[in-house]
Amino acid sequence: ALSQEQLDTHAGAGNVRQVVYRDDAGGLVDKIMLIGPSCGQLIAYTMDKDGDLTGQPYDTTASRAGTRNAHMDAYAWSKESIIFAAPHEGGQLHHSSFTGGSKVRCAGFMQVVDGKVLRLDNDSGHYRPPPHLLREFAKYLQAQNVLDANAAFDLKGAPEVKNLTYAQLLAWKPAVPGTKPTHPVKPAVPTDRPWRK
Repeated sequence: ALSQEQLDTHAGAGNVRQVVYRDDAGGLVDKIMLIGPSCGQLIAYTMDKDGDLTGQPYDTTASRAGTRNAHMDAYAWSKESIIFAAPHEGGQLHHSSFTGGSKVRCAGFMQVVDGKVLRLDNDSGHYRPPPHLLREFAKYLQAQNVLDANAAFDLKGAPEVKNLTYAQLLAWKPAVPGTKPTHPVKPAVPTDRPWRK
């Protein structure tokens, strides 16, 4: 394993990038926010150099996570029900960065404006959470009164489902494998037609 000094040297020498993780003590690294509900808003907490947390209403409007996820940050909902978020940076800051690669309850991208969640998905190439975990996360956010009334949900996987309302997300069920669509039975062709002899 490379020392931190060697990593810094390699990173400065060229385009080599290192995926960052939270440290072993659980401290927040630069750019990773701790997100928590408070009074009907999601609050983004960051840690300063002295280890003190400061918070303000969470907002992803300025986030540039890519054209597919513009104005959305990556998030991970940990096993302990802690929400971590940060702008996704390919090759450097991924969903696995938030928990050091350990298991999570859900992960994906979220769009938040002034503490209210406008869009939520389960798009994580590392964790690949199934849709029912996104549903559980949405229920948690709804119970905290931080979902916007017009929040939209996108389910990743096969098939993809986009722009579900909260009620549609709760009612959504995957298609049962192996079922075939029913087709109407074709009526029998009459035998008394002139061209049939």
